[in-house]
Amino acid sequence: MGDYDFKADTVNNRLYMKLSGFFRDSDSAPVFDAFIEAVDQLKPGFDVINDIRGFIPASPAAADTIKRAGKVITERKVGRTVRVTGKFITGLLQFKRQLFGVTDVEIVNSIEEAEELLDRDR
Repeated sequence: MGDYDFKADTVNNRLYMKLSGFFRDSDSAPVFDAFIEAVDQLKPGFDVINDIRGFIPASPAAADTIKRAGKVITERKVGRTVRVTGKFITGLLQFKRQLFGVTDVEIVNSIEEAEELLDRDR
């Protein structure tokens, strides 16, 4: 099972998402539920920092979950999305395919870079 963590920063109206490993079909429902629980704590226009440095392209059902999450983000009027990829870009390619046209994404190498980018442009 892949590892995931979603944190809602209600002060900065920011969603922190961390996905690593390989997600099987059976992982989809709990991951999506945790994602919704975090998103529900934020106001429309929230920013997203998505750490996928250890993400391995997922199974078809898990890939479908990425699409569903993209729709939720669009409906909630996401502000900016910053994806943390480090040097590992295989997972990034799946996110690009599943979320094509959903949101503009900025790419950085670390969480600190992502936070600086969002904080600087406030």
